[in-house]
Amino acid sequence: MKKIIISIIAVLAVSSAVAFYYFYNNSPEKLFSLGVKYSEGNGVIQDYDKGVEYLKLAAEKNNKDAQYYLAKMYENGTGVKQNSENAVKLYKESIKNGRKEARYDLAMIYLRGKGVEKNSNLGLELLELAASENNKDAQFSLAELYEKGDCVTQDHKKAFELYSNAVKNGKKEAKYNIAAMYLTGLGVQKDVDKCISLLEECSNEGNDQAQVALASIYSTGLFVKKDDVKAAQLLEKASIHGNPKAQQILGNMYIDGKGVEQNSQKGIELLQKAANQNDDMAQYSLGVYYAEGKFGLPKNPHKATEFLEKAADNGNAKALSHLGTMYFLGNGVSKDMNKAIVYFKRAASKGEAGAIAVLKAMREAGLTR
Repeated sequence: MKKIIISIIAVLAVSSAVAFYYFYNNSPEKLFSLGVKYSEGNGVIQDYDKGVEYLKLAAEKNNKDAQYYLAKMYENGTGVKQNSENAVKLYKESIKNGRKEARYDLAMIYLRGKGVEKNSNLGLELLELAASENNKDAQFSLAELYEKGDCVTQDHKKAFELYSNAVKNGKKEAKYNIAAMYLTGLGVQKDVDKCISLLEECSNEGNDQAQVALASIYSTGLFVKKDDVKAAQLLEKASIHGNPKAQQILGNMYIDGKGVEQNSQKGIELLQKAANQNDDMAQYSLGVYYAEGKFGLPKNPHKATEFLEKAADNGNAKALSHLGTMYFLGNGVSKDMNKAIVYFKRAASKGEAGAIAVLKAMREAGLTR
């Protein structure tokens, strides 16, 4: 046992000596490079512990990049235990040493209250400063706040200006937001042609939200000639990116044979993928199909209720109304008037016409108040 202890002490001594050597005999840039190399496994076996050791040595030498990199690791819990306080401290040190973009990260921590006390005023101040320094992410996030009126007075013109600046500085995603503003005419003069042009551009750049929006335009024939085939092609691209809304819409298009060759199996598979990502319309569709035993699915009241309840929990008014009908009639579930009324009222509060009509009839019949 004594030999083992001596061996361990010797190993620790050597390890400390190595760290001491690297601290005093390597530049902070070299230490930072080694830290990234081991943390990411670039040309070596990935070793977070060793990577963090080198990064800490570089940070102690006031290397702004090491401080920023370590802050990111602590904020996200990558290779280290998540620790927002450490992240804040390191972001501040990084800013002090000239890493301006750290202002954006620090701002978002304060705005979200992520692991620290929420401080909207300080977060907004840092975000405004980062945006003025042409930080594209800060400009985009600040634009979202002005568009929604979150932490600031709502100002669509300011939002449009910030989105435009973000695009100029390389934030391609902001084009989608600008397109939406051209469509609504909020913050800028309404221009449908510019909206569609920007959506096409975003779509070609792989923006799945733009692909879904364009698909909706082509599917409905709104502003353009109706084209279900083009709509399906756009949804296929967005589905590959894992967009649940695209999977839901395309799934039902395959079931209906709309714009694609009818294929119920593929349609159900897409709906299941979307439902797994909590898309309420996909959950609703699957609930109805299981209730009715349609499109290759067996009639399964338990599965139907499960999917409909998930959709209802996600606020789907049709699912709430459907569940109300099931409990009212006892279709696939035990008849329960009280549950039926609860579901109908929840659906009616969301403006579901069928539920509103049923409740009116029930009141006239004296079944509910």
